[in-house]
Amino acid sequence: MKKRILSIVLTLCMVMALMPQMAFADETGKPYIYITGTAGVGDDGPMKLLDGDINTKWCVDLNEHSGPYIIFKTNTAIKISGYSITTGNDSATYPSRNPDSWKLYGTNDYNPEGTKLTLIDEVYGDTVLQGENSVRYNFTLSKVPTTAYQYYWLQIEAAENGNIVQMSEFEVWNCDHVWITSG
Repeated sequence: MKKRILSIVLTLCMVMALMPQMAFADETGKPYIYITGTAGVGDDGPMKLLDGDINTKWCVDLNEHSGPYIIFKTNTAIKISGYSITTGNDSATYPSRNPDSWKLYGTNDYNPEGTKLTLIDEVYGDTVLQGENSVRYNFTLSKVPTTAYQYYWLQIEAAENGNIVQMSEFEVWNCDHVWITSG
C-alpha cells in the first residue's frame, strides 16, 4: 500500500513539473497588479486582461490607439519561460480581432517618466491564435531571459485583419514549478 501511495505521489509530482505554473502576485489572490494601459472600447479596458475572467476582455480600436499596451507587475521578480493569451469571448464571431503581432518586455525599474525595457519576445504574423471563443493558447519562449523581471509590458502591434484587437486574458508563467505568492 505504501509503495502504491508513493507511486501516485511521484506521478503527480512529475505531471505538475511538466505544467507551466502561473505567477501569482498579491495576497488577495489576484494574479497580477495592474499598473496602466491603453483604454479599451466602452467597458472593455486593459485591466480586464488580468482579471481572471474569460468572459471579459480588453478590446482596442487601433484607429484610435497606435501600439496599445498594458503594464502589470508580479509581487517578486520572476524569470518567465512563457505566457498565455486567451482569445475573446466572441472570437468565433470576430476572428479577425485576434492579435497578429505583439512584443513582450520586462523591466525592474518601471518609471512613468521613462523606463528601460528589455525585449523578451516578439511575434509577427501569428498563426497560433484561432477564431475560437475563450481558448487559452500557450507561447513558450525559445530563450528564457537570464534576468528575473517584476514588471511586464505587453504591446500590441497589429490585429489579425482589421483595426480592432481583443483578448480575454494574458498570463506569464515560469517553469520553476513553484507557485509565486506573497510571503
